Amino acid sequence: TNGKEKGWPKLICDWLADKYDAEITENRQSIGGTGSYLGTFRFDAEIKSVPDVFFIEFAINDSYKGYSYDETVRYSESLVRKALAINPQMDIVYVLTFDRGARNSDYETLRAHRNVAAKYGFLCIKIGDEFYELMDTNGTSDTTYIPDGVHPCDEGYAIYADIIKKGILAELPASGTATSEITIKVLPEPMSDYYTNARLIYSNEIDLSNSTGWTYQDVNFSWIGKRFNGLVKATTVGSKFTFQFEGTHLGILMHRSPDLGKISVSVDGGTPVIVDAYRTSSNPNEEPLFDNLPQGTHTVEITLIEKTFEIGALLIN
Repeated sequence: TNGKEKGWPKLICDWLADKYDAEITENRQSIGGTGSYLGTFRFDAEIKSVPDVFFIEFAINDSYKGYSYDETVRYSESLVRKALAINPQMDIVYVLTFDRGARNSDYETLRAHRNVAAKYGFLCIKIGDEFYELMDTNGTSDTTYIPDGVHPCDEGYAIYADIIKKGILAELPASGTATSEITIKVLPEPMSDYYTNARLIYSNEIDLSNSTGWTYQDVNFSWIGKRFNGLVKATTVGSKFTFQFEGTHLGILMHRSPDLGKISVSVDGGTPVIVDAYRTSSNPNEEPLFDNLPQGTHTVEITLIEKTFEIGALLIN
């Protein structure tokens, strides 16, 4: 499909603009194959204007990532609190998608996002229930609408949009000219040990002043191009660099492909974590490395131990 023109976000924006005779600006910041963990850390860097309505759709990718219920709650709640910090009047809509294997089940990461939405009083639209009810009613196969089992074609996106419209209409005033009071959201007690200061360090901002063999390159990162301003790369085994950060959490956004290898990452001289970038296909991948570190300044050492490695960004809280 041409997602920019036929995807459900564009269809919903066009519908809202027509329904309310309003100017709607769409700011789509999705990255295929990534989840709510990365979403939390890149929010500040990529949300350039303050949204009035914020759509969150990570449930099925979080399932692919293997996140637990508790991990997903943490990432989802961190994202919600980041959003409300910049606009306490913001409305949030959770869209919970599916694949052929999940169908209309309440899989674990879906339940996590739904429960965060319920806790904060936000609209939550589960696509799978109505989608498969329609399939059963019409006697049609989902292959017509999600040919590869997860990504919709044009006709599939139209159904998604119709289901989302129905959910939104239940929340909106009946008349296109009606108004309702926009209120500041009162934050409930947190559900998790959410990230209070999650942030993303672009590749060209990574400190390589203490580096041997690692270089910044102003080139495309994986298939997403220069979204994170290039990449940091090493090609000689034994190449290492050290840097410091202030916080309690460290992760990386890296490129995974058949040609890439491994690094070791240690914090404050402790036991290193081995990160393997091998994958049968090319994709960006977000990787939590160290969590619940003591608050303060930490020294990180990253060493190439096999083949080549490419880092697109650092994830720090």
